[in-house]
Amino acid sequence: MFFRRLAIILLCIQTVKLAGQSSKIAITGRVKCEINPKDKMVCVFVKLSFNGEDYMEVECDTLGGYLMEVPPNMFEKYKTGKLTVNQSWDCIRNKYPQDRDCPYLSFRPPMFMSTRSENLITPLETNTNYIANFKVAPVCVLPRTPVFGFKKNSTELTRISGFDPDSTFNCLLGVVKSNPNTIFKITAYTYHEKRPRHLAKNRLAVLRNKFISNGIDAERIVTVIGEATPLNEYEIKKAKTKEERQALEAENRRATLSIVSFDYDPKLKKEVIQKPKAVDEEGDD
Repeated sequence: MFFRRLAIILLCIQTVKLAGQSSKIAITGRVKCEINPKDKMVCVFVKLSFNGEDYMEVECDTLGGYLMEVPPNMFEKYKTGKLTVNQSWDCIRNKYPQDRDCPYLSFRPPMFMSTRSENLITPLETNTNYIANFKVAPVCVLPRTPVFGFKKNSTELTRISGFDPDSTFNCLLGVVKSNPNTIFKITAYTYHEKRPRHLAKNRLAVLRNKFISNGIDAERIVTVIGEATPLNEYEIKKAKTKEERQALEAENRRATLSIVSFDYDPKLKKEVIQKPKAVDEEGDD
């Protein structure tokens, strides 16, 4: 599935004059998600360039903090520097490699992107330090999400979109166990079925209990009833045969799994930060 990206970055720069003199100009600040400020900044870098050439790049800590120390002569020579913020995909791939036994799944931290880069800084004096705080919006990243299929009006698992339920579960179980700090969300959907809300809850219970019975802490699992809007409504309407239409409809009787946090502490058996609340949406058609 193609990645869809949407990001906005707002930059607020203010100057702070220190009482004492310094041999270098400090540029410091924090990169923070404006939607969810608690999101960790993983593989997020702030870059300083002069006259179109990169001068320095530093990686933010997980809270988004960063610090640069720049000799005053750089600003004396070029007058103005440019700050940009970005998230490195290569860094993320190295820290969160794709599981070979589960190639359609990638467990990754929250993703962000910067589209605005004209963030200029010009020190008023050589002893002026800068605070540059970035606010970023999350990127919508849609990889090939692992899917569990269900038979119509049933909680019985079945093959869907090329996913075998047993292979999918064993794959996910292995990845979840090898990433003990993850909290993951199971979302169940229905399509033209009897008692859809009740059925979606039962489908969630089947998968939740399956993970728990295989050694996964219940506190790591968030369950959500998905929206009623089908994935492929246009394709269903254009289906030429009954068999084609039924196959397309079956793709909407599903459950998906995604990561919502990397902050579960298995020793304390509770989250370091508050677990996101499940959005219990109506699943009726």
